[in-house]
Amino acid sequence: MKRLREVVSLRVDQEAGLERAAEMPALSALEVDSLKQQLEESEKMTEKMEEVLRKRDRAEMLAKSEKEAAVSRPRNGDNTKSSSLTILPSRLRRRP
Repeated sequence: MKRLREVVSLRVDQEAGLERAAEMPALSALEVDSLKQQLEESEKMTEKMEEVLRKRDRAEMLAKSEKEAAVSRPRNGDNTKSSSLTILPSRLRRRP
């Protein structure tokens, strides 16, 4: 008996769902066209945003590589330059 009630309940729910679906108005061609246009505009916006993000990522990578290169280069204030002068033969050194 319990199973019979469940089956009847499911059938009633199914019929109610079909009735609700039949009551829903179909979209007009104008509404469909409007939705298609909105979708196309959304896709274009997505492409533009992806391009902006790619440019930002490239700029960040370039800045990072330039920073790493600057860190690995000796600075003007380092002693490496002055110490290399002491290694040069005296005839190549600058005279005051």
